[in-house]
Amino acid sequence: LNGVQLDQVIKVNGPIKAAMQDWLTWMRPNLVDAWENYQYMRYLMWPAYEKAGLPEALLFGMLAKESGGKVHAVSNAGAAGPFQFMYHTGLRFGLGSKQGFDTRYDPAESARANVEYLEERFSELNHNLEFALAAYNGGEGRMRRIVKGSRSKSFWSAEVMAQLPRETQEYVPYVLAA
Repeated sequence: LNGVQLDQVIKVNGPIKAAMQDWLTWMRPNLVDAWENYQYMRYLMWPAYEKAGLPEALLFGMLAKESGGKVHAVSNAGAAGPFQFMYHTGLRFGLGSKQGFDTRYDPAESARANVEYLEERFSELNHNLEFALAAYNGGEGRMRRIVKGSRSKSFWSAEVMAQLPRETQEYVPYVLAA
């Protein structure tokens, strides 16, 4: 985030307000569970973010949306662990099988890999937090193409949003709201 505080980066808009409303009403049990789960893993996960100068709120927001802080979460697509890394993406960032254990499930290792992934996306996507989060959810290749081919430099523009799957359109505000 280039030393900019998270509250200066996030501009609260309609989608983020709607996501906040969801987190605080019908999704509140999920948010509370994610917070409780995170408390058990914080000492393992936070050091990677702290070392990189990334805010803990971003760590929690991603964790809440990705897995709810459940270490053994697995998606229908095969993404696994607290940060829901796909197998091959995990390999690119040093996650894999170590002595028969899939390190995507290791909170410290997955947090380290998550930081590396975000830093790589920040450097290629003009240090834009929303674009980096959209790449994490919707694919880095897709986001590179969208950013390169778009006249708008805002994730929230209709031009950018129209090119994203609904899941990614919703993912970014939910992470930022959490």
